[in-house]
Amino acid sequence: MEDLFRKVYRGDPGVPHSDPDRYLHSWLGSFAFAAVSWCTSRTADLSRRFNWHDKALKFEHNHWKKVMERKHRNGDSPAAGMSKP
Repeated sequence: MEDLFRKVYRGDPGVPHSDPDRYLHSWLGSFAFAAVSWCTSRTADLSRRFNWHDKALKFEHNHWKKVMERKHRNGDSPAAGMSKP
């Protein structure tokens, strides 16, 4: 297999785009593009703007608020379980 593709990767004069420098530069360029797009992608921007922990805390607060409202509607107050001295 190596004998078949060696000319293309080593700079065969019959193939215009097989210059070894161009081959190296195309790989370096693709790695640079991947690194830049990974660091400044849309998903990275969204993750910086949106904190999942804050959303979880808001959800939990809303959940317990609804539980307390249901208990209050049913006549159970949070202090109903406490005994008077």
